[in-house]
Amino acid sequence: MAPKKGELTFADRQKLDDLLLETINDILLDIFGNKSLHNMLLVMDEVYSLKWDEIPEKTETFELALQNILRRGHVIIEDLILENLYPKLGVSFQFKSGYNFSDYMEDLKKVSRAPIS
Repeated sequence: MAPKKGELTFADRQKLDDLLLETINDILLDIFGNKSLHNMLLVMDEVYSLKWDEIPEKTETFELALQNILRRGHVIIEDLILENLYPKLGVSFQFKSGYNFSDYMEDLKKVSRAPIS
C-alpha cells in the first residue's frame, strides 16, 4: 500500500529511525562516555522496558526516561539530538514554543518531502 500524502515510505521511515539511533548514540557517547551510556540504556530497559531499537517508535518513553535520569539536563541532550538529526535529513531545525522532543519527532515523521537520501 502506498503511503498517504505527507507520510514517509517504509524505506524512508527506516532511514529516519536509523539516523535517529545513530544521532542519539553519538550525542550520548560524546557527552557521557561508553560506560555511562551503557548504564543509561540498562536503566531504560529495566525501568522503562525500552529497548534500544524501540526508541524511534517510543520517543515519548525515551523522553520520559531521559527526563528522569538526567532531570533538567534532559532538555539540553534532546536539543543536541534534534540539532544534529535535522541537518542529516536535509531539514532546517527551528525551535517551536511548547514543543517537546516527541513533537519534533512526530513532525519529522509527517513531513512531506523528497525521499531521505
